[in-house]
Amino acid sequence: IPSAIFGDELMPMLQDMRDATSETVTLSAPAGQQMRCLRVLLGTHRIALQLDEGTSFPIIGSAIGTAYLADMPADACAAFLARAARSGTPAAALAEAEALVSECRHKGYASVYDRFTEDAGAIAMTLPHSRYGDVLVVAVAGLSQRIRQAEDRIARLLLE
Repeated sequence: IPSAIFGDELMPMLQDMRDATSETVTLSAPAGQQMRCLRVLLGTHRIALQLDEGTSFPIIGSAIGTAYLADMPADACAAFLARAARSGTPAAALAEAEALVSECRHKGYASVYDRFTEDAGAIAMTLPHSRYGDVLVVAVAGLSQRIRQAEDRIARLLLE
C-alpha cells in the first residue's frame, strides 16, 4: 500500500534519510488544523524519538506545520493564520508562527526545538507537489541537542 500511495521511490528516500541521520523520519500531510504523520521510520539511536503513524501535531508552532505554511502562497498563509486568530489562537503564537514561516522561506526548511516534546527537535521541508500530488512534509526529528548540532547536515540532506 505505501508504494501505491507514495510511489516506489519515496519510501527508499525516507529510509535513506533515516539511515544517514539515525534519527526518526516522518512523512506528514495536513489534516484539518493538524499535520498527521502518515509514515514514521523510528531512529536507530538508543534514545530515539518514539512516534506512531497517525500522530498529529498542530500546524501552528511545529516544524512540519511551519514547512506546510511556508509552502503556501503568502495570501493563503495569511488567510490560514487569520482563521486561526478568529478561532482563538493567541496573538503571541500567531506572531511566532509568522516569524517561523519567514525564517523557513529564507532557509528552505523549518526547524523547531523543545516545542511539543521536551528535549525534542525537528527539521522539516515539503516535497515537490508535482511529483507526489498533495502537500507532503518530510521531517527528521530526535533529541534537540543532536538535531541542533546536525542541523546544517540534516538540512543539506533534506534539500538534496
